[in-house]
Amino acid sequence: MKPDKIRRILTIFLSFHVLSLFFAVETFALDFLLQRTSDYTAQKPSVIEVAQVPGAIEFEWAFVAVNEPAGKNEIINIAKIVSNPGSEMPVIKEGDNISFYVEPGENTYVYIYMLDSSGNIDLIFPTSLDKNVIKSELTAGKKNYIPGKYEWFSVDDKKGTETYYLLASSQPLDKLEDLTKDYINAEGDQETTKQMILNEIKGQKKTYAFGNPVEEPISFGGRIRGIKKDIAMMAVEVKGKDFYSKTIKLKHE
Repeated sequence: MKPDKIRRILTIFLSFHVLSLFFAVETFALDFLLQRTSDYTAQKPSVIEVAQVPGAIEFEWAFVAVNEPAGKNEIINIAKIVSNPGSEMPVIKEGDNISFYVEPGENTYVYIYMLDSSGNIDLIFPTSLDKNVIKSELTAGKKNYIPGKYEWFSVDDKKGTETYYLLASSQPLDKLEDLTKDYINAEGDQETTKQMILNEIKGQKKTYAFGNPVEEPISFGGRIRGIKKDIAMMAVEVKGKDFYSKTIKLKHE
């Protein structure tokens, strides 16, 4: 066999083995990189997406009184006062006026009750337990004025202590609503039902760091018009988890 032919055969043979070695090294490197990538992916912590807490509550509310010393409309922001522990409560007198405002947030159910000096309990908000009224008034962002915008309850001449209960929950308080319906519709023993309502309120209540309960005493009669004050501008914002409550005791002399 001629030398040139032998060289060509050896060149082809060596080239084949070099290429085989190259592909073997490339395959090994690729397998190594894939294995390292797999190990890294397995060890890498997953990304945790923090969603809004399902039980979070948020709402705005106002409880405002207006008294008229010497004909002056002095505005008293009771909701703000009770949010500051140690604040001195104002004196409310016959002829003064009070009003409420509630603006619920998402998935927040707000209730306001009043236990008057005669021992009667009234639901202030929602203004009715009719399912359509509840759905409307507890719609997130709905601006509710009680008794109405620029309308006020007038304080009557019945001196004594009234206790106001503010409750907010991430879930509707069905049992409390049912008891209140029975009380309003005079089904069964009203006195017993009233006590059951108070027990349910107290059973639902928890303590939150939004000021201590105010231990000072209001009673209201009809409504009046003409005091052009948008009490929404004086609302207090409340944020919490699952449940919030506040007890306010007012007295008029």
